[in-house]
Amino acid sequence: MSRKFKFVFFALAIALSTNAYAQCRVEYYNIGGYWGDLERDMSDYGVIFDDAKDFNCSGAAALALHSKIYNTRLARGNTAYNQFLEGTHVSLMFAAAQMISANGDLHSWLDNILIEVESGYAPALQTGCGFSGTDWESGNTCVDDYAIMANAHAWIAAYQFKRGRPHQTRVSYAVGALAQTFSPDNVCINNPQLPMSASNRGPCNSTNAADLNNGSEIISLNHGFQNITYGIGLMTSVSGALIGLQEANAYTGLTDDQKTVARALLREAQANTVSDYAFGTNCSSFTNINGQVSRNYGVDCGDPGFFYKPSMFKVDVFYSQFVGVNTNNGQGYPFSYFEEGWFTDNFAAYQFAGPNQFPRAFFHAGRRATYKEFGYLWLTNRPLLLGVPDFNDPIGWIDTIDQQGIAHGWTCDRDVPMQSLQVQLSDAVSEIFAVGYASLGSEPAVNNECGGGWAHRFQIQLPSYSRGRSIYAYGVDATGKGLTTLSSGCAQAPSCSW
Repeated sequence: MSRKFKFVFFALAIALSTNAYAQCRVEYYNIGGYWGDLERDMSDYGVIFDDAKDFNCSGAAALALHSKIYNTRLARGNTAYNQFLEGTHVSLMFAAAQMISANGDLHSWLDNILIEVESGYAPALQTGCGFSGTDWESGNTCVDDYAIMANAHAWIAAYQFKRGRPHQTRVSYAVGALAQTFSPDNVCINNPQLPMSASNRGPCNSTNAADLNNGSEIISLNHGFQNITYGIGLMTSVSGALIGLQEANAYTGLTDDQKTVARALLREAQANTVSDYAFGTNCSSFTNINGQVSRNYGVDCGDPGFFYKPSMFKVDVFYSQFVGVNTNNGQGYPFSYFEEGWFTDNFAAYQFAGPNQFPRAFFHAGRRATYKEFGYLWLTNRPLLLGVPDFNDPIGWIDTIDQQGIAHGWTCDRDVPMQSLQVQLSDAVSEIFAVGYASLGSEPAVNNECGGGWAHRFQIQLPSYSRGRSIYAYGVDATGKGLTTLSSGCAQAPSCSW
């Protein structure tokens, strides 16, 4: 009977006064429950995302992710992940799962529950967003909804693609959501040559992207006023969606009109940003006064009360790679710096931060991952996201050890039948006698057991001092994490000797 040992390093628990990161973050913060709070739950997915990067913590991240999805679905049923902006949770979980897979910790129990999320993810727009008719008066853009949907669909597509499953529908959804993100119907284009009608889109009086090349401007309206964070800030989610499409082997680039809109968002942001630490204070709001649209200046451009900072949005790499624009163009703030200090992993500790006090809970690990990894880092320094699923343990036999001390047998991992596994021969207590690979030709019966391949047999020379000792053979999992005791055909089974 085989035994499987998983070697995942977890540091010993330590006093709270010491550095929390001596443990895996998901353990330290006890991640796995459902809060019913958009931001706090997003923070949890961000912590899982961070631990998923770490070879020594991705196993803990996998457990935390499964637990969190299970508890969310238990509380929410079929509505899970379909409410306003919950696509952020979905993009983070599927990107985290890719890193968990690359680290050898994607098991069938996690894959199965991720597929449940995929099958149920059908987000809807928030009620009342957009600028049609008199909707402009609420100043509530749909662009954030679409950008976040695109990011989620793209990462689901990437996850499915890397598992050889149908993914084109999710690709189509992602591409469609990106089109809506940049659509002149959804962004607010103001053409100063056209009248502003209080009954028909107000200040958003153009639906022609070409106008942006001829003196028109974008006004990123949200929360009732011009709000730069809901313009250029959302390019971090767009960047995440494009990275996800690259990973799904489905990236085709932005269209010319989409690039025109992106350039206009940059111009708007550069004109209304002062430094790494402050947006400008001369943004606009609009009111309907007796049927006339009135433009008012003097509004804080950084979403007052939320305390966004320009150095949260390092989008220079995005603009260089996807739009073909150098943001360090002398036209204003270049958006080329990212400040880690704005963010925290510890949501609970900073829930009640005062005005302009940092870090604060709102800028948590989930936002950091969206703004940092999706926003710029993975455009130049992306981790391996093509991992080996760990749905099966190695199988195989040690058939015999001949009189010359050569161990004969076979082993394979059905997860990757084309891969030749490492084999360890030891006394099962303290000493490894020899290490080799199952890379010799194998017969059809073995290949069928393995689900494919043709090189699963091994012949490994043992040292002379191992004569007379009990010797056990272990197949090393294709992920590199874990050993399985191979069955023995020797008279001394489960061990062998010579």
